[in-house]
Parts: sequence; C-alpha cells; structure tokens
Amino acid sequence: MTRFVPLGAAAFLLVACDPPPYEEPVAADDGFPSIRINFPNPGLADSDREDMPVCPTFNVVVVHNNFDFSHENYDGDPVSGEGHWHLHIDDPALASPLSAVADPFAAVPRALEPGQHTLYAVLVQNNHLRLPESMVDPETPQDVHAVEILVVVPEMDEDGNSNCVGGGSTGGYPMDTGPADSGDSGR
Repeated sequence: MTRFVPLGAAAFLLVACDPPPYEEPVAADDGFPSIRINFPNPGLADSDREDMPVCPTFNVVVVHNNFDFSHENYDGDPVSGEGHWHLHIDDPALASPLSAVADPFAAVPRALEPGQHTLYAVLVQNNHLRLPESMVDPETPQDVHAVEILVVVPEMDEDGNSNCVGGGSTGGYPMDTGPADSGDSGR
C-alpha cells in the first residue's frame, strides 16, 4: 500500500496533460463528511473530455467536505472529523486499498490494464478504519464514491493529441509521441 503520493509525483504525471479539475472543500449544511471523485469522472468532466477514456496511469482528484485530511495523525488514533482516503480499483474491500492518501490528489501507482474499471474513494479515520456510523449520513451516505472508467492503450495523432485523459506516462505501453515540437502533447 502506498502511504502518500507527493504532489511533485502527481504533477510529473500531468506534464503532458491539462490539469485535472479541482474544487476547494466547502462545509456542507448537513455536517456529514463526504467525498467525490472529481477526476476522472465522465459524469462531471467538461464537454470535450466527457466521453474520453483514461490512460493506464493517471491521477485521481477528490473533493471532500466536512472532513480534514491529516498528515500529522496518519496511522494514529482516530480524531473526529479527520483522517485520509483510500483509493480502490475494482474492489471496494477495505483490506485492499491501492493507495492511502492525505491529499486531494493521488497518482495511480501502477498501470491499469485496458478495459472497464471502477474507482472507489473511501473516507477513513487516521487508523485506516471506516468512519463510524455516527459520522455518516444515514439517509444518503457519502463516505464512499465510485465511478466507472474505460482505460485504453494510449495513442497519439499526428498533432500530438492523445486518445485518453489523465496520463503523462504510457504506463509501459509503447506510444508514438509525435513531433517533439508539436506544442500540444495531450488533452
């Protein structure tokens, strides 16, 4: 399990791409913690990215409300209203997170195989346990969010535009990067 993904590593993956969308957290009226995958998320993406598949390596961006991400107390005792989030791919079981992150950005630490995948963002306490029932809205729990994505083998057109979003690395897949001076090396 990856403990933290430094923002520098996340930025490195995006060198050839537009930055993923990010929204500052805001306090919701209900006071319950929530998390939402903001990228990649075909349902929230702007119109020119809406139906684009995802590259095998990419960053995940979440928006969280009424919850503080804590580097200081990571792996420590639970503190009400703080912790981090776990990233799961295709398996929401708490015992198998791909990453545990105390930032709103996470780089997927391995290339995903092409095909359909489900991303899960799960809010957890400092000690990695799920939030207690008292912190979760009983009517509409929002401590877990899932999105369906399609991962493809990256390809570049003659103008240097990619057929996928979110990557800056081909994840070990061969790729013709086009002319070095193309200017736009991805979406």
